[in-house]
This record gives sequence, C-alpha cells and structure tokens, in this order.
Amino acid sequence: MTVVVTDRQPWSHVLLTVNGEPALLQGWEEQPLLNTWTWSWNFAMPASASPEVLFYVDCLTGCRTRGRLVLAASEQEVVEAADDLRATKLCTVMADPERNWHNRSGWVVDITYMKLADDRQDSYWSVDALAARVAAAARQGLRVLARKLDAHQQTLPPAQDYIALSDYLAFVRRLATDERLRTIDAFIVGSGPNANSSNQLAPDRLISPEWYARVFNGYGEPVDHQDNVCSTDPARSLAQRKCSCRRRATLDRRPEPCTRRAHRCTVAQLYEYAGVGN
Repeated sequence: MTVVVTDRQPWSHVLLTVNGEPALLQGWEEQPLLNTWTWSWNFAMPASASPEVLFYVDCLTGCRTRGRLVLAASEQEVVEAADDLRATKLCTVMADPERNWHNRSGWVVDITYMKLADDRQDSYWSVDALAARVAAAARQGLRVLARKLDAHQQTLPPAQDYIALSDYLAFVRRLATDERLRTIDAFIVGSGPNANSSNQLAPDRLISPEWYARVFNGYGEPVDHQDNVCSTDPARSLAQRKCSCRRRATLDRRPEPCTRRAHRCTVAQLYEYAGVGN
C-alpha cells in the first residue's frame, strides 16, 4: 500500500504509522506553485481488517497528530473493548507481543533509553519502537508502565552532571508530549538507581538519594528552579494523567504535596532508598 500526505506546512521529522508501526518513508517534495509539501510512505497491508493510519509531525521533540485515516475502530471503542476484559493483577516486564492473555487485562512494564531514542543500530529501545509496543498493548487491553532510563547500565544521569541532566529532562519532555504514548498509565523515573549495575558509566559519580530527589523534584534547589522531572513536563503533556506530584522532599520527612496547577509529574521511585521518606 502507498499513502500520500499533502500539507500546507513544511513539517520536519514526520512519521506515518499503521496500527502503531512506522511505515517506510519513500520521499517528499515541495510544490512551490501550490505552496504545499507532499510525503509518501509504503507499507504491507496488515492482517487486521481495518488498520489505523496516523500522520505525525515534530517527532524529534514529541510526535503530534496531524492527520488520521479512519479505517480502524475509534479510540473510544478500543477502550470499551478493554473494559470487557477480566481485570487482573498480572504483570510482566517486556511482555511477548504474541502472548495470549485469555481475555484478561494485565499490566506490562516497558523500557526506553534516552541515549538510544533515535538509534538505528539498536532500534528496539527507540521511542518509535516503544510507541509501537504501547499501541499493541492498548489493542490487547493492557495497561503500560514505562521506565525512562538514561542509557544501558546507567539508569539516570550521573550525579552532579548537569549537562546530562539537561539532556535527560529534554527526553522526559519529549516522551510526555508524544501523542503516541498517551495511553501509558505512568512513567517510572529510573530503575533500581541504588544497584551497582545502574551506575556503570560513571562509577565515580554514583546516584545518591539526594541526587535522585534532585532529578525528580528539585531537592536542594530554590523552589522556582524548573530543571527537574516534576517541573519539566509541560502542562499540556500530562493533563489527562493522574499523578502524585510532590516537591521539596528532604531525607527525613515526606515531601509536601505540589500545589502548583501547572505541575504535572511522572511516577517515581522516590522512596526506593532506605532513609528517603517515612
């Protein structure tokens, strides 16, 4: 199949997905006399009877839906179908996409790495691949928790590395604004940050409880600083998600609830360390 998209805007970093899977971009061209731009994609017709085709733009900073070819069930119908499944506490990490869940709704934990977000050599961990797995999980009525990590063997930016922190927060913003990931129930900030295997790229700058809290909610910094996970997510990004945004955490008491309406945060393992919180 070939899909041709024409638009009056010269979008960059465009993407076409079919049932969540990226299609192969064949090329693009400008048509000056018409003041339009045209892109074309090829893909094999999926086995499903009514594939859903979506056109995204600005994917480098978080894909936004620009066009939709309505050939599949609506999102509301997908949600209603999922509600008919038997709710369970079944949960698995990196679930086999071919797994038969026998009409049960479960949970899956997925992973993506900041330093592999657009890697073509190891694309399994890319944002595009994550989006495809999330779409497949949604069609099965599964709920997704996604770990956003810095790199293989480095769960979060090394302690006191503010350049790496800036890159990681840009990645957080990208995931939060990517409309392909809107069905993710929660993001997990890091994974096992106190494990030796999570600090391999910078063993001399270990992720301490203070640094984790600093990355997550700005612990130790003035309250108006915005370079932390809770403050980085744009207001539009997680407006539909429920989360327990908290700020000003200390090592001897629970942080106070975040009262700023603009704050939206992701689920964090803030209390994974002994001594952080009560």
